[in-house]
Amino acid sequence: MSEVIKQEINFDGIFATNDWLALGSLFALKEQNMSVPNEVKLIGFDNISISKYSYPSITTINQDKRKLGEEASKALLNFINKREIKEKIHVVLPVTLVKRETT
Repeated sequence: MSEVIKQEINFDGIFATNDWLALGSLFALKEQNMSVPNEVKLIGFDNISISKYSYPSITTINQDKRKLGEEASKALLNFINKREIKEKIHVVLPVTLVKRETT
């Protein structure tokens, strides 16, 4: 994020692939005196506790981590046990937006 800011690339929003990266982006933006959410909106993805307790608190996408783990475990066990896999596994799990202070 610091490199993007140094390159003077114009942007008004960041969608981070997880909340730790969103937090790092938030720190980088603060270091450059950029106002969140007034100048830059910020959204994370995974809704870990750090996003709730950061300042400002990070808007994020909540995913069912338990269900995600169950589906991944099921696929891994099938692979380990060499069960016949006829096609790629494609699992879609619902997510929800958790609105907080960075948007």
